[in-house]
Amino acid sequence: MKKRLESFLRSLNDAQRDAVTAADGPAIVLAGAGSGKTRVLTGRAFYLIAQQEVNANAVLVVTFTNKAAGELQSRLRSYAGDGCEIPWAGTFHSYCARLMRMYGAAIGVSRDFSIYDTDDTDQVLGEILRDQRISRDELSPATLRSWLSFMKNGGTLSGKHPFHRIARELMPVYNERLRMAQALDFDDLLRLPLDLFAARPDILEIVQRKYDHVLIDEFQDTNRHQYEFARMLAAPQNNLYVVGDDDQSIYGWRGAEYRNLFQFQHDLPGTKVFRLEQNYRSTRQILDVANDLIAGNKGREAKRLWTEAAEGEKVTLRQVARTADEAHEVIGEIHHLQRTKGYSWKDFAILFRVNALSRQFEEVLVSQAIPYSIVGGTRFYERKEIKDLLAYLRVLVNRDDEQAWRRILRTPPRGIGTVTLKILEDEARRTDRSIGQVLFTLPDSAGITKSALAKLEPVTEKIAALKEKSRESDLVRCVEQAIEQSELASYYERIDPETSDERIANLAQLVEAARERAQMHPEYELVDFLNEIALVADADEYDEAPERVTLMTMHAAKGLEFPVVFIVGVEEKLIPHQRSMGSVSDLEEERRLLYVGVTRARERLYLTYSQTRYLNGMLEFQEPSRFLHDISQEHLRGWSLPGMRRVETQDDEGEAMILHEHKPRHYARKSNTNPSVAAIMPYQIGDMVQHSEFGLGVVTAKSGDLADLKIRVAFEGVGSKLLAVKFAPIRKVE
Repeated sequence: MKKRLESFLRSLNDAQRDAVTAADGPAIVLAGAGSGKTRVLTGRAFYLIAQQEVNANAVLVVTFTNKAAGELQSRLRSYAGDGCEIPWAGTFHSYCARLMRMYGAAIGVSRDFSIYDTDDTDQVLGEILRDQRISRDELSPATLRSWLSFMKNGGTLSGKHPFHRIARELMPVYNERLRMAQALDFDDLLRLPLDLFAARPDILEIVQRKYDHVLIDEFQDTNRHQYEFARMLAAPQNNLYVVGDDDQSIYGWRGAEYRNLFQFQHDLPGTKVFRLEQNYRSTRQILDVANDLIAGNKGREAKRLWTEAAEGEKVTLRQVARTADEAHEVIGEIHHLQRTKGYSWKDFAILFRVNALSRQFEEVLVSQAIPYSIVGGTRFYERKEIKDLLAYLRVLVNRDDEQAWRRILRTPPRGIGTVTLKILEDEARRTDRSIGQVLFTLPDSAGITKSALAKLEPVTEKIAALKEKSRESDLVRCVEQAIEQSELASYYERIDPETSDERIANLAQLVEAARERAQMHPEYELVDFLNEIALVADADEYDEAPERVTLMTMHAAKGLEFPVVFIVGVEEKLIPHQRSMGSVSDLEEERRLLYVGVTRARERLYLTYSQTRYLNGMLEFQEPSRFLHDISQEHLRGWSLPGMRRVETQDDEGEAMILHEHKPRHYARKSNTNPSVAAIMPYQIGDMVQHSEFGLGVVTAKSGDLADLKIRVAFEGVGSKLLAVKFAPIRKVE
């Protein structure tokens, strides 16, 4: 086995070899994107077993996904050869579950406990809310679950929300339900081992003696409980070896603490730090952009990625006038590269900050018969909120559409349960009519009870009113009226504030889709729009294609790589997201997220932004992301910053790049804003303002011209408000 180890060590670069062969004691490997961190982590386990002759059972390897654990073990077998013992590898949750089954009885946890996943938890919380007579419209199980999880992980609810107090009161009720069911949720799996070790130091000592070395992957994604658990497990020898990259920490909203990398060095004096900066994935040009971008974050561990690979193509920056142009240009470039450069469909990825941006790209891909798949998301027209709204539109065209009626009667909730639906269905079957026909003749339907009638009549009245309005409305107004009459937006805000922004943004995207169709086809009616949507959604034939273009969020792209990457919507309010505007730490996480997107590209990278985009139902004049200003112009081709003038470039075969001429709009940072522009348009995104009633806030969006300028301001403790500048009692705070 030692000969195999020698061969393996020769295959490493100097930094990797130093990290793999580190002396015992605490160690951190700061592994930049594409620098071979999995190879190093696997190599470390191999080195301990083959060179240090550590028993494989005395090495614990903790990863963040089961897939990563499986890959690590598979690589280790290939390095060490058949017959070699390999250490156990798995996630924090899987290891903690094993631990609690072995020793949990010491703190009253049954060995046969069940593990409740998110759906199980939501069912329990739904029952508790019903018992407390709290409707889902007031507080959803999903929202309550997120609050309880926050508290279980050591957080304290602020009390700003009226139901925070109730959540605190329901915590013991929920825990008692779990206890009665002999069940643990995901948070319990990480929290209870700490309680176990605190209550029974003898058990902690047994576990500590079992492992001579603890190896942990993706350490920047650990939360407080995971960090404490790792520290306790590795003591007193402190042979704790962690691999991570603070520049790729993008899960702060889930409780991840990239600062654990720094805390580690503080808590364990003498920690050895190794930096992996040689990149084996991307070209030099792509790495130059990545390095420029991430350098804008402060307080990070200094790293600069480099490569011995080819210089490669410059990163292309594209400005378009409208979002429809963005989709057509990106898909056009994909077609061009596929035809002329020999790329396969699977070589292309389109990345975005939010799933709502996928719609126009999906439609163009379908129209050009290009196979695609969405990773970590649902096709636009298959998303629940879109199907909910389309149901209202479908019954305007076809009153007998029973599936649409079932969805309408259930969403938003109207107190129409299975009993009322059964009465309705029985009457339809008894009289040989559709559900829709029964609904519109309710008073004459003998089988409908008074109770059912009281619940169903308001629905039919709403649809009848919507139908009447639609006779005099164009296509766009029909969709807008359906959103207004359905009250879906307010329903999503009530049931789950965490996801409501994206759901409402998707509804606004449906309005934009209708507007585009109406502009292209003035004769379009609602039935034409619905027919086209049905064909777009029916894309199952592409799912079996062996090669497909990949669409995904930048969060979902972490850990993946593609020869050609398009990052779209690189604009203020998207990346960085408008919710991050008021926090330096949130802005830095947004920059890290874009960095993760950039470092997914191997050969070619495109960054695009639109001058206009419909956001939250309003046509917004968009500004390029502030992060683009962190990138040296010499590393970009297409449009340069901040004046956005055209940069003439050629590709590797001397062909002029397909860059469309759109009249650019000036954009600059505050520090070099053109005074005349500032005088004409006094409020810019990011400005601090003072409101006489709401106090201090940050401008997160703006629309309209000077005569009718509206700004959206995020106020501390008050929330987001849309203000008409000429009427609002506000002033800019310099």
